[in-house]
Amino acid sequence: MDDVAAAAVGGKVCDAATAAALVGDGRSVASTGVIGWITPDAVLRAIGERFERLGSPAT
Repeated sequence: MDDVAAAAVGGKVCDAATAAALVGDGRSVASTGVIGWITPDAVLRAIGERFERLGSPAT
């Protein structure tokens, strides 16, 4: 387990960048929301920014 995953396992809440770092290559992300009210916009944005910066997560 890498350092990011180990840090996230200890608690239930983390910032968007940490959550994005937990998404590995070839993984899927699913979310649910009520007409966008509880959609995890910050996490989805952080995943996109990570992909633009590092090319990861990739399929």
